[in-house]
Amino acid sequence: MREWPVSEFINKISPKLLHGVWRLERFEQRGSDGLMMKSHPNSKGLLIYTESGAMSVSMDRQLETSDPDIERNFIRHLYYAGTYKLEGDLILHRVEIALQDQHRNQVLPRRAQLEDGNQLLILEALSIEQKVLGTIVWRLARS
Repeated sequence: MREWPVSEFINKISPKLLHGVWRLERFEQRGSDGLMMKSHPNSKGLLIYTESGAMSVSMDRQLETSDPDIERNFIRHLYYAGTYKLEGDLILHRVEIALQDQHRNQVLPRRAQLEDGNQLLILEALSIEQKVLGTIVWRLARS
């Protein structure tokens, strides 16, 4: 996975384009040990943004790995919901309920870029050096 400097993603996302249901396409995440973890094609997820400012994310993440140590330490099921606010290219998730205790009552900033109106790239986490540690790609769900 490429590490992008934050400055490459300064854009302004229109709230109107963000509203809707997004399906997980893929993710990449760097573990604390520096190893890159990639999503298995069977991974599933939904990200929902409403016009009223509510949001919800649920993911059943599976990895492309046969290493039992990585599997054992990986959080497979991710769920949280609350409200969101847009600030330029940041989407601030204000978490009210969550499966993982560490997410509850937190504001989780997500740097984002909307591509072709149908693909949402979320730069999930930034290091102290402002380098990307993980990305999640969502595709707008069609009815």
